[in-house]
Amino acid sequence: HPKSLLFLSGQPAADAEGKLVGAGDMAEQTRQCIRNMRTVLESAGGTLEDIVSIVVYTTDMRAFKEIVAARTEFFLDKLPTSTIVEVNHLADPGLMIEFQATAAL
Repeated sequence: HPKSLLFLSGQPAADAEGKLVGAGDMAEQTRQCIRNMRTVLESAGGTLEDIVSIVVYTTDMRAFKEIVAARTEFFLDKLPTSTIVEVNHLADPGLMIEFQATAAL
């Protein structure tokens, strides 16, 4: 039976009130982005395992190892395909990372 696609765009390191989480801490900002994606997926009846593709936008590619380490805390067995892109800045000056993902529910 066909799956539904869910597109998660612009998942920043912000809490439910829109406040920045993990200022200056790439690993914590990565975790918050993924927690936000998990919340959206759960509200649609899915899980992080339903993500099939991720695009990561970061302001500092030198923190690649921190990003990967934090990401593997959530994606244990089924790692989705991913692309990482360095950008000059994101919407909020304190943001160091933002995720975009596609999930198949």
